[in-house]
Amino acid sequence: MDRDDKTLESGLIDLPVSEHDSKWVRACSQCDGQMIVTAKEAEQYEGPGREHGLRFTCQRCDRSVSIASSLTIFTNLASALMVLCGGIYAFSNGLGGFIIYAATESILWFFGSLFLTLFVLAFAVGGYLLLTSGIEKISVRKKHPLVAGPSDNASLLAGH
Repeated sequence: MDRDDKTLESGLIDLPVSEHDSKWVRACSQCDGQMIVTAKEAEQYEGPGREHGLRFTCQRCDRSVSIASSLTIFTNLASALMVLCGGIYAFSNGLGGFIIYAATESILWFFGSLFLTLFVLAFAVGGYLLLTSGIEKISVRKKHPLVAGPSDNASLLAGH
């Protein structure tokens, strides 16, 4: 598969691979070959929370996999935890009772409570997606363990 086509399809852009990043080697989950860094990827979005990772390609079977950075995984899991804590705090301080009360007051209050319910559900779905994304990224790292890399690494769950 052409590298440029893959980049365009996934919405990622290639960044220069540093000498430090090029030293990482992972094990291929398909053939147990060695996977080397072929690209450093980042989301096109430039703001905070931008996801970064390295694309590894197996030298034996040409299988490619993108391994998210430790910061990306941490950001996903921390954001999911913040959404969960915010939801628990809101419901423990009477949000559920307020929504039920507002829905029975008048038609205007009903639509307000409906909007608030949809707003809370959107945050819950977003938190769930962040959590599953973080867990999936950790799973990909576990499937492709590090074989070699710089010794100055202090990262989350055997990464870069």
